[in-house]
Amino acid sequence: MLAHGMLTMGAAVQVAVNWVGDAGKVIDYGVRFTKPVFVDANAGALLTVVGKVGAIDLEAKTVRIDLTAVSNELAVLGKAQAVVQL
Repeated sequence: MLAHGMLTMGAAVQVAVNWVGDAGKVIDYGVRFTKPVFVDANAGALLTVVGKVGAIDLEAKTVRIDLTAVSNELAVLGKAQAVVQL
């Protein structure tokens, strides 16, 4: 089975939401789907998401968070970036 790309996208942005503390502060978010996430019927799937600050706009009080999402040692999202309001 495959996990739908939007599920992967939603799981990945949660890293940014947890960091900023409020889903309403995510003002922009985009990804490219690069690989599917395969889900084993018994074991499920493991998705590892890491976020790092990619840019800070002091004037606008925003931060761009660059996200990487990996499953089965493959990057499953590309150019995953969330912009959050501080």
